[in-house]
This record gives sequence, C-alpha cells and structure tokens, in this order.
Amino acid sequence: MDKDKTLKYWQKICRLKPNLIDQFGFPLTNFNPGGKYFNLSSLNLPDFEFQLSDEISKAQPSFKEVTDDILMELTLKLQRQTDMDCVSLWAEKLMRFCEIRLPTLRKRAFTKMGSRIGAKNHLLRIASFLLDFYFSTQDLRYLNTVLKITDQKWIANSQKLGSGLTFKDQRLEIALYEFRVLLLTTYALDALAAGEKP
Repeated sequence: MDKDKTLKYWQKICRLKPNLIDQFGFPLTNFNPGGKYFNLSSLNLPDFEFQLSDEISKAQPSFKEVTDDILMELTLKLQRQTDMDCVSLWAEKLMRFCEIRLPTLRKRAFTKMGSRIGAKNHLLRIASFLLDFYFSTQDLRYLNTVLKITDQKWIANSQKLGSGLTFKDQRLEIALYEFRVLLLTTYALDALAAGEKP
C-alpha cells in the first residue's frame, strides 16, 4: 500500500465518529512505528477493556479452536509481554497451519466461520496477530506467512479498502484490520529493504 493511499485512508479513519472508534477501533491500537513511518496524525483511542476468560486455557492451540476472543487475548498478552510461552505456542501452530493449508485456507475459513465476511474477518485477525508476533520476535517466518495470506485479494485489497471504511458495522472493523495489516506489512518490507530493524 503506497503512501498516498495510506494517508487518504487515514484521513477517512480520522473522520469516523467517536462511537464507531469506541466500538470497532481495536485494530488501530499498537501499530506504531508503522504509523510514525507514514507520519500519520495521532488518533485519540479509548482504553479498550477486554474481559479475559478461561477460553484460551481450555482450547488446543490450533486453527480449528482459535476464536476471535482468543486472538484478542493473545494480542493483549503479546502487547503486555505476559504468558509468552502460551503466545508463542499459538503463533507457531497458526503460522504452520496457514503455511501448510494455504491452498485451501479460503474454503476452511468459510466452513469454520459460515460466511465470506466472517472468513475474511477471522483470517485478517490471525494475520494481524502473526504480524505483531513478527515485530516482537523478528522471526521472518511469520512475516512471510502474513504476506502469503494478504496476497489473496479477497482477504486484503488496498484498491477496495476505502469502501469498507464507509460502513457502520462489522465491515468497518474488517476494513480497519485490513488497513492495519497492509500498513504494517508495507512498513516491515520497507524497513527490511533499507537494512533496518522494524
């Protein structure tokens, strides 16, 4: 995603009403230094509260058992650098599944989530988590997996992203995850090309 598109989409995001940011803005948290790299203006985000459950302790680390709530909890653990053994195990299992099952990922996600929009949302959340794990560990396998996921245009398409930012439901949240993943992958690749540490 080039700089002009990034700034154009960010201006749309900054014009979203506060109640929409409160409801769907979690994907916008913790995406610096990507935001700084593109000189994006700051956005007043609320403190997102998430009630941690015991769901993650009952589930086997796998694509089959990962839920959106588990991905949210893993993301928060990663941001806080807590329970990293658990985070690492989930990241490894999800990365390997996406690598091995890439040709059938669309069908498997659709079967699991029951709809195209649900499948896209779920895979973008997984990509976002794996991308965060890459920035934390500098393990290129995770970045490579994210790039393979986002190479599928039905999951991430910078040409169509703008229309998603006009909605006021789950489609807006999907567009914000899509923006986050595309912005951070662009930053990561540019940093690598420049020989810098992301």
